Amino acid sequence: MAYNPGRILLVSRELWEHFGEYAKDPSVAQIPLMDYRGFRHVAGYLSSPERTKADGHEIATEDLEYVLAVASAFREFPVRIKCEGEWGHCRNQAEHLVLPYQIDNNRPEKVKNGAPEFVNQTYVFDSSFCCKDCGDEMRQQKGGKVLKLEISFRLPKALIGTERREWNVDRTELHRKLKRIAYQLRTMGIDDLIDPRSIPKERMRVDIYTAQRIASRLAGCREEDIPAKNKDYEVRELRLYAPELCARTWEELGDLRQQMGKPKRRKPKDPFQLPLALPYS
Repeated sequence: MAYNPGRILLVSRELWEHFGEYAKDPSVAQIPLMDYRGFRHVAGYLSSPERTKADGHEIATEDLEYVLAVASAFREFPVRIKCEGEWGHCRNQAEHLVLPYQIDNNRPEKVKNGAPEFVNQTYVFDSSFCCKDCGDEMRQQKGGKVLKLEISFRLPKALIGTERREWNVDRTELHRKLKRIAYQLRTMGIDDLIDPRSIPKERMRVDIYTAQRIASRLAGCREEDIPAKNKDYEVRELRLYAPELCARTWEELGDLRQQMGKPKRRKPKDPFQLPLALPYS
């Protein structure tokens, strides 16, 4: 099943163990907007079908393609954001989210558990969406201690890979910053230029319909294909089932042997030594 902006895959409470416990009966498109761990669950865990099979469950192929479309939309996050440089007067489009940091002492309890004594302490509140020129200027102002992030819900390997112990970043605040940008797509188009300075900071309520509109625009759906009213959406539960384990019959094994062909006999190492498979004469 290709991605359909008018169809909502609802995650039932029976599937919480696979998606994480968030809200009551959330949708696939809604989960990445709830919490950064929700995006990791969609983009990582569910994008690998073999992992769901290893847990004894399998997502239907058409549903898995749908989930991957949502994951790719938030991973790539193809939005146009106005640069915040020059005190908001820069007219360029932002290319990176510039995150300043400084070397700071790590917490004593983390050091006791084997963490490094010094970490790169990031400051999400001081981060800015910048174009190349404004990003370079901010790097000079911070003495070179800035981290350039792609404008995406996917964190770089430095923050989630083996080097994550050397960095201290507030992922909740970072996710909230990106969520405010994504929230604008409930009314704006994917080609519109979003101004981060004009975005209100009040609490944003993302229901399944708002989330579906945001994910549909990120997925590149046409505006006329996105339903304008909640009643025009089709809502159904995600298909997740346990794979059936069945042994092959003798007929199936026989067909399999014919496909594989007869096994080739190995030549003996000693020309005067007969293979053990043959009887002695």
